[in-house]
Amino acid sequence: MAILLALGGTVLCSCSTSDPTPAPRITEFFPDTGPVLSEVTINGVNFSAEISGNDVRFNGTKAEVLQSNSNSLSVRVPQGATSGIISVTVNGQSAVSQTSYTINPLIGAWRFTGSTATNCVDAADDGAATCTLDCPVLTFAANTVTYAVGGNIYNFFYSLTATTLTISSPGGSFSPTYVYAGGQLTLVYPPGDCSVTETYVKL
Repeated sequence: MAILLALGGTVLCSCSTSDPTPAPRITEFFPDTGPVLSEVTINGVNFSAEISGNDVRFNGTKAEVLQSNSNSLSVRVPQGATSGIISVTVNGQSAVSQTSYTINPLIGAWRFTGSTATNCVDAADDGAATCTLDCPVLTFAANTVTYAVGGNIYNFFYSLTATTLTISSPGGSFSPTYVYAGGQLTLVYPPGDCSVTETYVKL
């Protein structure tokens, strides 16, 4: 900004050569769901080219910035993060995402390790519920789950709350509660849904 004043034929100039630092802005990020410690790309404008110049947070929990330039950041979802907005702060100015990132601890492949019942759940709906060498491997993506049962592959949709996993199959849906702790996944099917508890470990 420049201010010019004319006093008695003399022009005085009050000049500022520094413009305010433009604020960062988030235009998109992907993927929009995943487990902690997964990588997320954030695109936008006015990020810092220096990794240390970007403060990125997932619902308030500080993330590690892996790579940065003025238009893109690669970050790692921090331990302890919960689902919510992503924020980027550069030089004291902050931007927030328009949509939330969803923490999904189930994404990835899980191997069956045991059950409280003699037979495991007939997850594939194919009548082959005997659990000897035919136990399922579950692979969770963003909104689909794949069952590998006895050489056959079955793809279903699923949704997730904080405690319940709902899987939609051709024969209807079933909704076990789940607990994820210490690298182990426990699914508990209530009475009417086979009344069985299954455990899985991450592959």
